[in-house]
Amino acid sequence: MMSIESIVALSRELAVNAYAEGVEPYVPANADEPLSWNRIPIPNMGSYSPAGWKELNTAFVDKTGAGRSYEPAMTIDAFKLWASREINEHPGCGFAIVEEGEFQVYIASFIPDETVEGDQFEYIECEMCGYGFEEHNGDKTCPKCEYDPDACPECECNPCECWDEESEGAQAYTAGSSQEANPYPVLSEEWETWDEDWKKAKQVAYRNLEQEGNPTLF
Repeated sequence: MMSIESIVALSRELAVNAYAEGVEPYVPANADEPLSWNRIPIPNMGSYSPAGWKELNTAFVDKTGAGRSYEPAMTIDAFKLWASREINEHPGCGFAIVEEGEFQVYIASFIPDETVEGDQFEYIECEMCGYGFEEHNGDKTCPKCEYDPDACPECECNPCECWDEESEGAQAYTAGSSQEANPYPVLSEEWETWDEDWKKAKQVAYRNLEQEGNPTLF
């Protein structure tokens, strides 16, 4: 059985691919079309939200074809009826798989909406562990080590808004954290701040643990 972590990872991978290929929800010609489907012709977009499309409703569907009507997931035939009703209620709507597990999928209906900007992805490398991944809508949190370069490690504001380089406390902290005797600077109780020294120390610590093969690293 697929773990939650595996489902999330698959959903993200499918979302990245859908973004790269410009995938959009499949729009049936009319409400009768879904009733005649032998194979479901809708794309799997994972967690991707395409520009110009607004998600309406979702259906939890058995994908094996062996589902029963009394089970939580819709059977294939029940889904076809659901899709047909969605088209009658929302003419011009489309469909896409938005999450996939081992035996079931979530399928969403979408309607055109020009106000939806959609998701954006950009390939980056984590400055902490070096892992390469697709940044999603500006979220730079590394899926491997969970390092977020935009979040303050003390107050968790995002982006960091508590650091004032001109303040007396900030200057005292920077001076103290740069001492060679203290390779892992600790923030004072009076000033919840951070700077480049903190990030550099974390990078050193992380790489040292990785070289030692620490099993609790990830």
